[in-house]
Amino acid sequence: MHEFHIADNIVKFALAEAEKRNGKCITLLRIKLGSNSHITPESLEMCIQASMKDTIAAEAAIDIEVFTEIVKCLDCTHSSPISDDTNICRNCGSINIEIIKEEEVYLDSLQIEQRD
Repeated sequence: MHEFHIADNIVKFALAEAEKRNGKCITLLRIKLGSNSHITPESLEMCIQASMKDTIAAEAAIDIEVFTEIVKCLDCTHSSPISDDTNICRNCGSINIEIIKEEEVYLDSLQIEQRD
């Protein structure tokens, strides 16, 4: 399952960051999810919860925000949200475009409760 691998990596990274900062527990994970990632927020949350079980993040809240990737025209520099038909610039018609946000899923931030 693709989602579980991604979720497991996010949780491992969050746990490593908490350890670096002498964290007692992780209270919140904020995740960004690309709208074209083919992953639903519900399935990602379920996989994250499974990965957090029996860790210092077990009780953490999970906030998943879906974002729309952006494409930029390399000819006219116009930027617009990506869509299923985005293979040309909506402004000038050029096919010379690139995706600006490449990350499909990433940990945006986390809240850690410090040890006393």
